[in-house]
Formats: sequence, structure tokens, C-alpha cells
Amino acid sequence: MTDYDSMVSRTDPAAAGLIPTEYSKTIIKEATKASICLSRMRKMPDIPTSVLSIPVLDSKPTAYFTGSEVGDASSSSYDEGLMKATDAEWANVTITAEELGVILPVSKAVLNDMKANGYDIWGELKPELIEAIAVAIDAAILHGTNAPTSWPNGIVEDATSKSHTVALGTGTDMYDDLMAESGIFSLVEADGYRVTDWIADISMKAKFRGLRSSDGIPIFTSPTAGETFYRLDGVPGDFPENGALSSASALLIAGDFSKGVYAWRQGMQFDVSDQAVITDASGDIIRNLWQQNMVAMKVTCRLGWARPNPVNRVESTGASRFPWAVLTPSA
Repeated sequence: MTDYDSMVSRTDPAAAGLIPTEYSKTIIKEATKASICLSRMRKMPDIPTSVLSIPVLDSKPTAYFTGSEVGDASSSSYDEGLMKATDAEWANVTITAEELGVILPVSKAVLNDMKANGYDIWGELKPELIEAIAVAIDAAILHGTNAPTSWPNGIVEDATSKSHTVALGTGTDMYDDLMAESGIFSLVEADGYRVTDWIADISMKAKFRGLRSSDGIPIFTSPTAGETFYRLDGVPGDFPENGALSSASALLIAGDFSKGVYAWRQGMQFDVSDQAVITDASGDIIRNLWQQNMVAMKVTCRLGWARPNPVNRVESTGASRFPWAVLTPSA
């Protein structure tokens, strides 16, 4: 080994218990559940290569009444007419798997003290790892934050370019902005989709609690002392707390999340080192593991997502069709 690639082995005392590789699938499962997007989108089978091509219906077949060229429903030609032919066209959408990673540096003294006192090191680090993965994925899908160039634009970005946004305060009240003919639900429906789910910034909870009927009665109330469950037009939603949804550009996103698909290319790969140097984007040293008596676990995985846009009977123009709409902050 050279001075540049020396690594602590998996049997090194400092790393013992830090890499339970049998938990790889567990982390993926829990990271998927923790992700705002992946928990709502459709999972494709794991892909064997870095790129998966998905056939998507690009045009619908058309049916005709036999003899319809005559145009006379009373004519016996309907009994003797010829059946017309039609076709259906397909286009391909690709999922490109890109690498996602995180480094967790820990003081060796802390590790030794935790082991000596019987602490579950992995139990302490695992939730942080899952959260870091989920936040990175969600921020990339929702806002395009640090997203690979091979991935689609962020949902909020494309919703804006396709005029699928309504600014808070545009209508008479928030009900108009969400539910009325010009609200975000109608924008999704006008393109042939159903709103199956919605997510909102945590600040929207206070706005919902403040909604009152004409009699001054709160619209959202719990029938018992338990937690209030918020539904819009019967559709359940959630207020994610992982910080990936940026209220600066999106207060609420509603749509058919099943129209997004994702696939894993590679599960979790673990590497540990106590001699690496961690730098920032400008090359400045943030951590010198050997000098600071630290050990770092690096975790990487590969996944991709795509937004197939199959044609439907309501909106046949693919460039206009979009399964999400966004409530944005007031202008």
C-alpha cells in the first residue's frame, strides 16, 4: 500500500462494529421510508446497469364504429362495414443511476468510550446516515438541489415552467388557492391526473389550523384529543420534517406521486479509514483523520429516478402534461 491508499481494515479495533454490512438492505429500506419522495413514488426492480430504458406509451389507439365512414347510423352498412385499423406508439424514458455518498467522521476516543460503556455505536450512527441519504434524495427530486445532470429537473422547477403553480393569496382565500377551479388541484386534474397525495411545509400546519368556516368553526379539528389528520378533498397529506422541502419556493406540492419512478443500482457500500483527509469544494482541509485521531465511515450507494409521461385521454400534449402542482409563497 502507498501512503495515499492506506486504509483501516474491517477487523481494525477502531472500526469493529462500525460496519455491519448485513444491514445494507435495511438502510435502503429505512432510507426509502424516510424519504418524502421515494416513499410515495413507484419502485422499479433493481437495475443491472447504470441506465435503464423504460418504454412509455406515447399515443393511444383509437376505436371506430364499423361502417362509420358512411355516417348513417340507420344504414345496414353498420352491419356490413369494415373495421378501421389504428396504432399505438411508444417512447423510451431512461433512469440513470448516480452515486450518492456521505462520510461520518468520529473521534476514536469517542468510539472507545462508547464501546467501554456498552453503547451501540451503529445504533447511534444509523439514524443520522438514513436521514442524510433521505434528505439528499428528496432535495434533488423536489428542487434539483445538487442533482446529477442526468436526472430530471426538480419537481418544483418543472411545475413552474409548465405554469403549474399558484401563489398563496391569489384567490379569495387559501381554499381557492388549493381547491377551487383555479387552484393547484385543478391544475393536476386538467392534465388527466388525480391528486393522490400532497406534502406541505411545516408552516402550513398553522395556516390550516387557522382556517374557519363561515360560522367561525375550525375546519380541521380532531374528534378526540388525538392528533389532527389533515385531508384535502379527502386526500391525506403530510408535513415532512427532514428539511428537504424548501418553503422559499414551495409551500405545498400536490399530485400523483406514483408517476415518479426510481430504481437502485447498488446497495450500501461501506469503507472505513483513519488516514484520509476530508476537504471542502475549494480544497481546504476540514478533517485530517490521522492527525486528529479520528476514524471515518464512508457510505455510498447508487440510484436514479425518472418521470415517465404516458399519454392520457385528457391531455394529449406531452410537453404540457405534468402530474404535480405547487402552492408557492405569496408574491
